[in-house]
Amino acid sequence: MLAAEILLPERDSAIFTGRITRDTYPWLADHQIGSDVLLPGAAFVELVGAAAARIGQERIAELTIVSPAVLPAKATLRVEVVVGERDAAGRHPVDVYSR
Repeated sequence: MLAAEILLPERDSAIFTGRITRDTYPWLADHQIGSDVLLPGAAFVELVGAAAARIGQERIAELTIVSPAVLPAKATLRVEVVVGERDAAGRHPVDVYSR
């Protein structure tokens, strides 16, 4: 789901981007609530897990989905996964954005 990456070594962080459509991932249509198709929690885990693996991290300590990502019927959902700087405990905060 992630196609491009920008590693920011001076900040020990990274940005990953991708595009998600119903045509590319037809199984997403199974996650319809009312008239909206939502990106399922498992897809968020995949996005964050893939970003973590690319920077050498092996696990996700905690994942909170603040708001759902709605997949447009005929358009592309653009996602950006921003991996922040390592903290004192060696963990990286991660934010997922979509539009």
